[in-house]
Order: sequence, then C-alpha cells, then structure tokens
Amino acid sequence: MTRRLWLLNLALAGLIIGTGWRLRVVGEQAAARESSLRAGQTVRIAAPPEPPLPKPAPLVAADYAEIAQKMLFAPDRNPAVIVEAAPAKVMPPLPVAHGTLELGGLTMALLSEKPAAPHRAYMPGDKVGAFVLAAVSRDELTFEWEGQKITRRLAELMEARARPGSPAAATPAEPAAPPAAATTLQTGSAQGQPGIQLDTDIRACVPGDNSPAGTVSDGYRKVVQRTPFGNMCRWEAVK
Repeated sequence: MTRRLWLLNLALAGLIIGTGWRLRVVGEQAAARESSLRAGQTVRIAAPPEPPLPKPAPLVAADYAEIAQKMLFAPDRNPAVIVEAAPAKVMPPLPVAHGTLELGGLTMALLSEKPAAPHRAYMPGDKVGAFVLAAVSRDELTFEWEGQKITRRLAELMEARARPGSPAAATPAEPAAPPAAATTLQTGSAQGQPGIQLDTDIRACVPGDNSPAGTVSDGYRKVVQRTPFGNMCRWEAVK
C-alpha cells in the first residue's frame, strides 16, 4: 500500500513539473512575439475621402398638403366639407274653424284639423294637428307652431271650408258657410237632447235645456256640475 502511494506521488510531481515547464515555454513565445511586433513599424493606409453629403432642401408646408388632406386608406377624401343646411319647415295649413262655443264663461273653438275631418270643441292649450290652440276669442284664434304664434280671424278660418279644390267645398252635404256666420253658437236642438260633439264621449248641452240631471237620450246621460261660475252642463256617453 505504501509503495502505491509513493508511485502516485511521483506521478503527480512529474505532472506538476511538466505543466510548469509548458507554461514557461508558452510565456516565452508570447513575449518574443510581442517584442517583434513592438520592434516593427506599422504602415498606415490613408482612407479615400468621402464625398460631401447633399444639403437637404428647406421644408415647405405646401409640399405636404396632399398628405394632410387625404388619408392613407381613403384616397377619395375631399378636404372641402360641404355642410348642407336643413330645409326650412313649411307650415302646414291652419285648422278649419266652425265657430265658437261658450260654456260657463269659457270660450271654446269648434275646429277640425283639415276640411274633410270631423270637428269638435278645443280649449286653449289643446293640440290641433301640428298646432296648439293658444287663445280663443269670438273674432280671432291664435295658434302656436314651432315657437311661432299665428293669429287669424275666425271668419278667415271658416272660409277655408269654401275654398275651391278643398274636400269640404266639393262635398254637397256640407255647404260652405258665409263669413257672416262666424258668431258664437247659442242655439241648439229641442229639450232633453244632447248638443254638438265636444269630445269622443262628451257632447254639449243645448242652451235653455231644463231637463233634469241624469236624463238619458241618444245613448248619453246629462251631467250637471256646480262651479264658481255657475252650473256646468254636459252629456256623457253611457258605457
């Protein structure tokens, strides 16, 4: 066992000595190569001169107008935007008047949206087609449309029924009333009978009708309501 250790130690010592000698030889060779490079003269080769760079032209905004006006994926884009104004609204024909009606101190207008349409009673604030009835008097009616107020004489609105070419003028059953007929409606049918149509299920009372409240006639029941201005009378449809 001791002999083997001695042999191993000798082998390791020989390896160390050989490695050190090899390193010394490599170092001497590197030093000799460095000395030879230092002793020689380096030849410098001049590089060919480079041509001067072209001077850039000054920027002009007009050269980029097409880029600013057109998009990459929309070559047909037009920078001149044309804004079309909305056409002005044309006021439709005014409603047709058939007279006025007074009930309990309240004046209502008998109107139809157009000559061929049925008429009924409207109070101020009611909507008549495209218009709003703003004010009612015995001689004039005031309508509101698109923020504008239009005032017309009652006789003028009643003349619309007799104008040539209107459906009402062409119907023999409804002759046109003369302008002098633009008065307040004060007369009606016999006692105990409902008067003109005010709404879908409501009809007016005939002035001078003394029939008691609760009377039923033609499918309508008479209703009398007390108000500070007196008794308010109307006929309601029996359902």
